[in-house]
Amino acid sequence: MLSRENEIPLYLQLAKTLKKQIKLELNPGDKLPSEKEICDLYSVSRTTVRLAMEELEKSGYIYRLQGKGSFVSSLKAKIVNSFEVIDDKSLLNSVKKNSYEFKESLYGITQMLPNKLHEIYSTMEFLRLQYIVLLEKTPIYIIDYYLNIKKIKNVTKELLDRKTIDEICKQENVNFKRVDEEYTIINSYHELGEKLDIELGTPILRVDKSYYSDTNELLLLVVKHVNTQKYKYQNFLEIK
Repeated sequence: MLSRENEIPLYLQLAKTLKKQIKLELNPGDKLPSEKEICDLYSVSRTTVRLAMEELEKSGYIYRLQGKGSFVSSLKAKIVNSFEVIDDKSLLNSVKKNSYEFKESLYGITQMLPNKLHEIYSTMEFLRLQYIVLLEKTPIYIIDYYLNIKKIKNVTKELLDRKTIDEICKQENVNFKRVDEEYTIINSYHELGEKLDIELGTPILRVDKSYYSDTNELLLLVVKHVNTQKYKYQNFLEIK
């Protein structure tokens, strides 16, 4: 039961109640009641419901489609820590199944890494994969994977069609001991503007996620350039 005398905000109480209902009673893809129906059911305001739904969306329990409503995500059955997930194909399509497309843009061996990492690892070779991610046909971000081919071996286009990068790393017994993530706001340049279909100079969120071994060797670098005008980037960790 929700209580206005509880020191926990009402919207968090509601979010916790809805999470429990999702886990015990609902299946991935099931549609949740409308905001008005939830208001009536729990005798709370529309603002409380909206805040609770935002909390559920941020933590990956639901996804929302404009004009259609809120739906149960399959994410929670598979992933509780988005920081540990490498391949966005497995992450995004588990949230909004079949809504995302991944358009391959680059594939090949490189020694060029972005920014300061190039100076440190300039003698090493990486397999670079680049995808343009589209949501309902609209480009929302570009993602580059740089795989250390001495540690993550036998990666081919054919294999990537069948397996995620996470599965390949597991297959090759690659163990990550540390993950660093950095956020930067940059202005879009020609390549980004063209691929994301935005004007030059548009502010873009850049996310650099670096995965290291127990000897502090860079095993994998993931770089995202996100058009935040079209897509709300988020990460989450569920504490159990």
